[in-house]
Amino acid sequence: MDIRSSPSAQAGFAPALLGSARSLGPGQVFCGFLVLQLLAWTLIPALVTDNASLDVIEGFAWGHEWQWGYHKGPPLFAWLLELTRLAGGTSLWGVFLLSQVCLAVMFYGVWRLASDILGDDDAIIAVLLLATIYYFNFPTPEFNPIILEFPFTALIGWIGHRALKQDRSGDWALLGALTALGMLSRYSIVTLLIPMAMFMLNHPAARRLLMRPGPYIALGLAILLISPHLLWMHAHGYESVAYVQDRARVAADPLNGVVFAARFALSQLFALAPVGFLVLILTQIRAGPADRIVAIAREPDSFDRLYISVLALGPFAFSIFISIVTGHGLRSMWGAPLWVWITLWVIMMVRPHFTALRLKWFRLAWAALFVLPLVAYAGAQMIGPILTGHERRTHFPGQTLAAKATEAWHEAYGTKLRYVVGRMWVAGNLAFYSADRPSVFIDANPRISPWIDDNDLRVRGGIVVWNLYVDGEAMPEWLARSFPTAVPQPTVILPLSRIPARMPVKVRWALLPPMDCPAQPAGAASGCKAIH
Repeated sequence: MDIRSSPSAQAGFAPALLGSARSLGPGQVFCGFLVLQLLAWTLIPALVTDNASLDVIEGFAWGHEWQWGYHKGPPLFAWLLELTRLAGGTSLWGVFLLSQVCLAVMFYGVWRLASDILGDDDAIIAVLLLATIYYFNFPTPEFNPIILEFPFTALIGWIGHRALKQDRSGDWALLGALTALGMLSRYSIVTLLIPMAMFMLNHPAARRLLMRPGPYIALGLAILLISPHLLWMHAHGYESVAYVQDRARVAADPLNGVVFAARFALSQLFALAPVGFLVLILTQIRAGPADRIVAIAREPDSFDRLYISVLALGPFAFSIFISIVTGHGLRSMWGAPLWVWITLWVIMMVRPHFTALRLKWFRLAWAALFVLPLVAYAGAQMIGPILTGHERRTHFPGQTLAAKATEAWHEAYGTKLRYVVGRMWVAGNLAFYSADRPSVFIDANPRISPWIDDNDLRVRGGIVVWNLYVDGEAMPEWLARSFPTAVPQPTVILPLSRIPARMPVKVRWALLPPMDCPAQPAGAASGCKAIH
């Protein structure tokens, strides 16, 4: 007999989980968790983070140009960041909120499929377990394409199941749109799509759907929506694909390839360790005489068991296979999207009996695992530099740099700053935090900055910027060769607010005079003809 059929068991699960006498349902618990996650991981980072991270700075520089692709990947990540800049300016709260919205959508997709297959009780446990995985808490304030992949991994899995089970054209069309958006977020979404396609080709019930229009609706819509990016890739020599390959370590021989894969797998175990700890609580704590069983996991049918297994384990297995075959090593953080479905699979396989005592200890342990990454993040931002003596990129004085450089430009020429030239980190910070919001000429390389019009740059001028610790005092040769008319400016010293005793950041810049505008000494009245 399934104990879920007992009204008392159903009514008692959520109160037992929360340690509350109120009659709450798992859905209410899920909504409360989403609000907690969203607020905590938006507000705390917004309060303790001084500067945008490298990925965010890059995304803002790209998104400002609204291209169909960039040399490091597809465009959706950059577009979304630019929208937050348009909505919230240079305040980082919009970036943190965007990141947590991606997490919230991921949790929702997992919740919906888990509820359909296992029921609401197991669904909330699967979601709470998911939140304790390292990839879904501590790194999430740094919005990047990996985090953007999370919601599409969850939604594709959920809607894909609905399309396979119900075979409705609307679901297939939605699946196609989600697939395209996933590809426009990060190419590695194929590690999910290929195992799902293999499932459909090999499972008899799913394979019969190939005689129906649904799969072709999904495929056609996905290709249609992604076609502008595919055309961009072809026009740019598939440089975004080449970049991904270049980022991976290449094994010297087949044995090294196996070693790379083993190291990657081991790193994933560490990230998943909190889940194992909580599952032990749900399965190994013995029930006393007075402890009552609140609920037990439902038994799914064979189709659902195989489907969830493919979602949970297929992307990891496919990634390991490709890594070994090609000899390309995988970075630890690349494993993050592979585990969106792992906790649902664990609950499905373990089928724990939820007793009041187990849920009590689960609640206490989960609360500690939820708070600890928040404390660790705040500590890393606030006192980490003092303890280690080393600043993080999020401590870089980007706002001060942008204010000084933009002010110097206005004093010299009295026009809006249109262009900044230099390495991504320094030039990108200047461009993002500048009130003029100039375009970034990355590395003075037209191949990776195709939005730069050389003629317009000569007419409007700009600022060349470099970091003394990286490039030295004099203008780097690769910049001087491209901009021989640049007028060097005095070194700017930018103290670090979190580590006042540490050596400050030293930055140099040079002014590229606009056409018909001579360089002016700092503080002098501008004799420049305004260029709009």
